Amino acid sequence: MSDGPTLSEQYTTAVDLMNATGESVWLINGAYLLAETGLIGFLANSLQDRSDSGFLVVTGALLGGIVLILWLASFERSYGFYNFRIHYVRSLESAGAFDALTEGEKLAKGEIVNEIRGKPTTTPLRIRLPGRFRNWGIETWTRSLLLLFGLVFVGMLTAGAFKIGTRRGRPPTIYSVLPSQDGGLLSITMDNGDVYRVQMVGKSTGTTFVGNIFAAKPKVN
Repeated sequence: MSDGPTLSEQYTTAVDLMNATGESVWLINGAYLLAETGLIGFLANSLQDRSDSGFLVVTGALLGGIVLILWLASFERSYGFYNFRIHYVRSLESAGAFDALTEGEKLAKGEIVNEIRGKPTTTPLRIRLPGRFRNWGIETWTRSLLLLFGLVFVGMLTAGAFKIGTRRGRPPTIYSVLPSQDGGLLSITMDNGDVYRVQMVGKSTGTTFVGNIFAAKPKVN
């Protein structure tokens, strides 16, 4: 009698390891997806913000690209181990009475499964996706998502660089004009943050530069 683990014990341990690795793959994807989505939302708002010269968008897009590379590296490593453990479990199935992964391989290939272990299913089992998409596994879908994020960050980088280029050498334009209650004073804010006050006394006017709202520092008590 052997003192080593039985085939059933090896199979159970291998399946547990496979499931744990699969969960880590989903956790990695979820964490990076949340970070990248939040960054894209922030950059989209920055593009619409007139006070941002474009440098923030460019910097954020470059940061998003770096995070994207880290995401890809983390996924590829984790999914490599996941694939290894799937094939290890299948090797144990070939030596015993277990065949859950082997039977499911047909479904993964996009085929219709009408019976499992010789017993017919109540309804045909299939992956309801068109054409070759039925054959795509999580690795293909994840890599496609990473490619999509990469294209978005390239677009953000291009838009930020364009914003920087168009702002250079362009004279500021009026962003808002607010009159005082008596109508004798106008507060004019330019799109670069400069604020001017126009004093209207009789037929004469006087313009005073107040400062820049983006360069203003909060008062410390």
